[in-house]
Amino acid sequence: MQSIPKDIALLLFIRTPHAEVRYKRLLPSASLQQNHRLIRRLNQHAIRIAEASQLPTFILHSSHQQGSRFGERLANAFQDIFAQGYRGIIAIGNDCLQLKTQDLLGAARALQKPNNVQGTTLHDGIHTLRMQKKAYENEANYHNPSPTKP
Repeated sequence: MQSIPKDIALLLFIRTPHAEVRYKRLLPSASLQQNHRLIRRLNQHAIRIAEASQLPTFILHSSHQQGSRFGERLANAFQDIFAQGYRGIIAIGNDCLQLKTQDLLGAARALQKPNNVQGTTLHDGIHTLRMQKKAYENEANYHNPSPTKP
């Protein structure tokens, strides 16, 4: 059995069930309470898969996310985790029941290769987004270049 990389973190980026039902109804014809229960179960499933991977896991509910837009909140979460010394991050949400622990471990192994940034898809949607610290820093420098000196 291969060892689990300890310098790769797993980010579970989810909304609380209460916040999620305000933005979308997964079961349009169901009650608010039924949607709330479904989202709670999806969150629990994602947490179980994350914990089973034995990767260092950060669960970031919507109430703790920083920023006004999704991309900003995700970038801030990546920045905070990279600042703790991790070399790579795998981000997942709660809405992919096909996702397995083996998928997370495969993504962690892929992050050990140079220049690895990828969003893996199943049926036209992303189920994991993985990025190395170096790629994140390069992207941040591209969008926020240092001032040039004359």
